[in-house]
Amino acid sequence: MNKSLVPKIRFKGFNDEWKKYKLNDIGLFFRGLYNKTKADFEINNSNFYYVTYTNIYNNSFIKIDSLKYVNINNNEKQNRLIKGDILFTMTSETYNEVGLCSIFNSDIDNVYLNSFCSGFRIINIKAINSIFLLFLLLSIQYREKIIKMANGFTRYNLSKKLLLNLQVKIPNIIQQNKIADFFTIIDRKIELIKEQLILLEKQKQYYLNNMFANEKSYPKIRFKGFNNEWKSKKIKEILNYQQPTKFIVKDKIENQGKIPVLTANKSFILGYANEKNIYENIPVIIFDDFTMDMKYVNFKFMVKSSAIKILKSKTNNINLFYVFNLLKNLKLFSSDHKRYYISYVSEINVLFPNINEQTKIAHFFTIIDRKIELIKEQLNLLEKQKQYYLNNMFI
Repeated sequence: MNKSLVPKIRFKGFNDEWKKYKLNDIGLFFRGLYNKTKADFEINNSNFYYVTYTNIYNNSFIKIDSLKYVNINNNEKQNRLIKGDILFTMTSETYNEVGLCSIFNSDIDNVYLNSFCSGFRIINIKAINSIFLLFLLLSIQYREKIIKMANGFTRYNLSKKLLLNLQVKIPNIIQQNKIADFFTIIDRKIELIKEQLILLEKQKQYYLNNMFANEKSYPKIRFKGFNNEWKSKKIKEILNYQQPTKFIVKDKIENQGKIPVLTANKSFILGYANEKNIYENIPVIIFDDFTMDMKYVNFKFMVKSSAIKILKSKTNNINLFYVFNLLKNLKLFSSDHKRYYISYVSEINVLFPNINEQTKIAHFFTIIDRKIELIKEQLNLLEKQKQYYLNNMFI
């Protein structure tokens, strides 16, 4: 048996070799919406819908609840989507995002495709399972082939002609159906976990909005047994700040090392270093003086930028994790490239409860955050499992 025609992982009972085809042998490409104006997409209600670029980019299966309205006139000849159409991103700002695909797997009528994408329609649906083909095209070996087809400088584009010549290896329809069902189940599990995560993050935001007081009112939600008035304080009365001069990493930041190197923005851990000037007086809040991004840190660290301020509780009557959530709830944002902490943030007045109520609230958000982290870990594991199978169940 030719090993190049057999995947590394197969379902039990399947032993035959896969056959070679070109996409041109099994289907045809069609264009998205054309000759449309901005006004056609600005309507709020219509009997016609279109699939956005981001809907394709973010999902293996097109989300029907994310369809947008479009105006289609009676005399227009546009390509309407049918169930099983595979949709490609044909243009992108980066190589890695071009040629991603998703499947329109619904019977909804009057749905069209955006102008920056193309659709692929299988000719013989009895011989080719469109969901199988979708996941084959998302596997690492085919993603690498598709990315190499992209051309451009500031923007990368795919040619339908090149894609039609893409050679794919496909088993019999029974195996296709089995593999398609397998990945459909994994994808549905991932979507359910994402929905749990979104719901929990919304719940957290609801409590953030209602468990902290502002200058005009006390919190709407309080734990039973707490009735004391909250006191007005400035942030600088609550927190000390420190410049991180001694703790800025000088060596090369690597993937492996002893001490994490932090930033206050989304990436958080930039890498690791093996230097000796380590910040150990934890917990603290690290605060970016320019962006006003912040992170709560309860482990030893170093930083990359002098723009970081290290914030610490002034007294034992301050629960730092409570203050962190309070600051996050202020929804601080920067509009200019300037330093904000001393001139603005430290002068903000907040209503502040006693230490017992702070601790109760902080513990409540600790539990929510831990649940969110567990769901994220579960999601990350499932996505890694999906990628593993994508890399090994296709050839």
